[in-house]
Amino acid sequence: MILASVSQYAPFILLQDDLAFKLEYVHPYLDGVYYPRNRTLRVSCFNSRKLSPVFTGGPGVDEVPPIWVDRTGVKANITEVISFGLFN
Repeated sequence: MILASVSQYAPFILLQDDLAFKLEYVHPYLDGVYYPRNRTLRVSCFNSRKLSPVFTGGPGVDEVPPIWVDRTGVKANITEVISFGLFN
Protein backbone atom coordinates (compact mmCIF):
# COMPACT_ATOMS: atom_id res chain seq x y z
CA MET A 1 0.00 0.00 0.00
CA ILE A 2 1.36 3.43 -0.90
CA LEU A 3 -0.03 6.63 0.62
CA ALA A 4 1.05 10.11 -0.50
CA SER A 5 0.09 13.70 0.21
CA VAL A 6 1.39 17.01 -1.14
CA SER A 7 0.55 20.42 0.27
CA GLN A 8 1.58 23.83 -0.93
CA TYR A 9 0.87 27.24 0.53
CA ALA A 10 1.29 29.31 -2.65
CA PRO A 11 -0.51 29.01 -6.00
CA PHE A 12 0.60 25.86 -7.82
CA ILE A 13 2.07 27.78 -10.76
CA LEU A 14 4.41 29.78 -8.47
CA LEU A 15 6.38 26.87 -7.01
CA GLN A 16 8.70 28.07 -4.27
CA ASP A 17 10.58 26.27 -1.51
CA ASP A 18 7.41 25.80 0.56
CA LEU A 19 6.33 22.54 -1.07
CA ALA A 20 5.64 19.89 1.58
CA PHE A 21 5.15 16.20 0.95
CA LYS A 22 4.80 12.94 2.83
CA LEU A 23 5.09 9.52 1.21
CA GLU A 24 4.37 6.29 3.08
CA TYR A 25 4.93 2.71 1.92
CA VAL A 26 3.57 -0.31 3.83
CA HIS A 27 4.60 -3.86 2.96
CA PRO A 28 2.69 -6.42 5.06
CA TYR A 29 3.83 -10.03 5.43
CA LEU A 30 7.49 -9.17 4.85
CA ASP A 31 8.60 -12.83 5.11
CA GLY A 32 5.65 -14.29 3.19
CA VAL A 33 2.07 -15.19 4.05
CA TYR A 34 2.80 -18.65 5.47
CA TYR A 35 5.86 -17.73 7.54
CA PRO A 36 4.97 -17.69 11.26
CA ARG A 37 6.65 -14.33 11.94
CA ASN A 38 4.08 -11.70 11.02
CA ARG A 39 6.38 -8.77 10.16
CA THR A 40 5.47 -5.51 8.41
CA LEU A 41 7.83 -3.00 6.77
CA ARG A 42 6.86 0.69 6.92
CA VAL A 43 8.87 3.42 5.18
CA SER A 44 7.99 7.12 5.15
CA CYS A 45 9.69 10.10 3.48
CA PHE A 46 8.80 13.67 4.35
CA ASN A 47 9.66 17.29 3.69
CA SER A 48 8.17 20.28 5.52
CA ARG A 49 8.93 23.95 6.08
CA LYS A 50 7.50 26.08 8.91
CA LEU A 51 8.17 29.40 10.59
CA SER A 52 9.97 28.99 13.90
CA PRO A 53 7.89 30.16 16.89
CA VAL A 54 10.98 30.25 19.16
CA PHE A 55 13.01 33.10 17.68
CA THR A 56 11.03 36.25 18.46
CA GLY A 57 11.93 39.72 19.59
CA GLY A 58 11.16 40.60 23.18
CA PRO A 59 9.69 43.83 24.53
CA GLY A 60 11.65 46.87 23.38
CA VAL A 61 13.64 44.87 20.81
CA ASP A 62 13.61 45.54 17.09
CA GLU A 63 11.63 43.25 14.82
CA VAL A 64 13.37 39.93 14.27
CA PRO A 65 13.40 38.53 10.71
CA PRO A 66 11.48 35.27 10.29
CA ILE A 67 13.45 32.06 10.60
CA TRP A 68 12.34 29.03 8.61
CA VAL A 69 12.77 25.49 9.92
CA ASP A 70 13.16 22.85 7.20
CA ARG A 71 12.68 19.17 8.00
CA THR A 72 13.51 16.44 5.51
CA GLY A 73 13.95 12.79 6.31
CA VAL A 74 13.27 9.12 5.89
CA LYS A 75 11.95 6.79 8.57
CA ALA A 76 11.83 3.01 8.25
CA ASN A 77 10.76 0.37 10.75
CA ILE A 78 9.87 -3.30 10.90
CA THR A 79 7.17 -4.42 13.32
CA GLU A 80 6.45 -7.97 14.34
CA VAL A 81 3.30 -9.40 15.90
CA ILE A 82 4.09 -12.20 18.33
CA SER A 83 1.29 -14.49 19.42
CA PHE A 84 1.65 -17.16 22.07
CA GLY A 85 -1.35 -19.20 21.00
CA LEU A 86 -3.51 -18.17 23.96
CA PHE A 87 -6.55 -17.47 21.82
CA ASN A 88 -6.17 -20.17 19.15
